[in-house]
Amino acid sequence: MKRLRYNMLKGYYFIELDSLIRGGTARPGAVLFLEKLQEMQMPYLIITDQSARTNEQIAAAMMQAGFSHVTYDQIYTGVMAAVDWMIMYSPAKNRAAYIGSPAIKAALEKGGYIIDNRDPELLFVGLEKNMTYREYSEAVYHIICGADLISVDNRLRVKSDGIIQIGNGAVVKMLEAASGETAVDFGRGSEKMMRMALRYMQVMAHQVIMVGSDFEKDIVPALLLNMTTVYVTGGKDILGLGMSDQVHPDYIVEDLSGLAK
Repeated sequence: MKRLRYNMLKGYYFIELDSLIRGGTARPGAVLFLEKLQEMQMPYLIITDQSARTNEQIAAAMMQAGFSHVTYDQIYTGVMAAVDWMIMYSPAKNRAAYIGSPAIKAALEKGGYIIDNRDPELLFVGLEKNMTYREYSEAVYHIICGADLISVDNRLRVKSDGIIQIGNGAVVKMLEAASGETAVDFGRGSEKMMRMALRYMQVMAHQVIMVGSDFEKDIVPALLLNMTTVYVTGGKDILGLGMSDQVHPDYIVEDLSGLAK
């Protein structure tokens, strides 16, 4: 692995959203990095499993944080990946229920699904902070009756206003335990999400440079698909992350300004 110091890598970029912005604030070097990609007319895709906002809302939040010219079609979410995958591999199933924000409903309707909360064939689960015990019990009933359980966000914990809260991944594990079924995962680090992002961009894995700030969830899955990888440390120590001579990022930068040279 190398510490990247000069010469911007050329290719198709996949960039994990968390590497660019957190808590409404741009990460160090992130604005400059995207500006450089735009200047060099290098295609990129921002990927995320955050299911509470639409692509337009994510793009607007990035613009507010100082990014420029980010459009909704440059963003690919776990919800989009789940819809694309199920359309491809389970085309006969068209009745879907969902847990989560209107962004999930919008993605389902765009994919041609009929929203059916009484007898769904598919149950898409994203972060929802206002669900009741009865509603979760109804979700388990649907799964037991045959609805496929689909997770679009596997974060076990989320932070809101500085407070750690239960994430969608923990809720999905509860539904799995109660129903005895295993969810199909399209959250961060999911191979299926990566494959659908490749299909969305119409590129091959070896053409892609994956930029991420989580070694296990961003870098390892990309390596398994034969992508070039860039790990953004954010100034944190890389010891203890599980890197080895066999499994390690191709390049390491402290922040994204290291990619914009």
